Amino acid sequence: FSDQQIRRFRQAVVKDVTGAFYNVLAAKELVRIAEENVAQRARRLDDVTRRREAGTATDYDVLAARVELDSAKPAVIRTQNVVRAAREQLRFLLAEPQEVDVEGVLASPVEPVPAYDALLATAFQHRPEIGEINTTQGIYAELIKIAASGNKPRVDFAADWGKRRLGLPSISSTGTAWDFGVYATVPLFDGWRTKGQVAQVRSTLASVDIDELKLREGITLEVR
Repeated sequence: FSDQQIRRFRQAVVKDVTGAFYNVLAAKELVRIAEENVAQRARRLDDVTRRREAGTATDYDVLAARVELDSAKPAVIRTQNVVRAAREQLRFLLAEPQEVDVEGVLASPVEPVPAYDALLATAFQHRPEIGEINTTQGIYAELIKIAASGNKPRVDFAADWGKRRLGLPSISSTGTAWDFGVYATVPLFDGWRTKGQVAQVRSTLASVDIDELKLREGITLEVR
């Protein structure tokens, strides 16, 4: 059960770190687009200014181009802050004391859509949650056997050893005392205690079985 939990935690770490890595790349791409937008509007302002000097544009055209340029500059600041936040998130996930940065590309090849049945079988085979709940079912199956043994005959061994001091008005004795024995117990009637414990564990196992069905249906929905 613990091994399956470790697998689940490792997969969660891989997922979170991978997502944070590509979030930094995506944020950098947004900065590049915002900076290109500012540069394009600056070229437009220069072009409109030259055309006004040539008499083919008005002061209103120059003012409109300048407003467009000024409106585009805050986007650069916002996207730079997004990059900073994304890098901090990645640093947090990596538990790094120093600042981190990434290098890479967002482009990825387009692959054909895999078959649904094959993906579902792979998910059922590799998802650690399935392994966890199957192990839990095995645990409760063994607990049913343990609970059912409450009304079965049993044999116990017991032993004692120690010092004993006895003092009376007429006699006294001090020395080492020991005893041991083998005890056989045959329960005749326990007030249905064992039956109740077995029923309780069986009820818990039935709840775990329902949780497994819910988990498999959830994975089926995710894969689809």
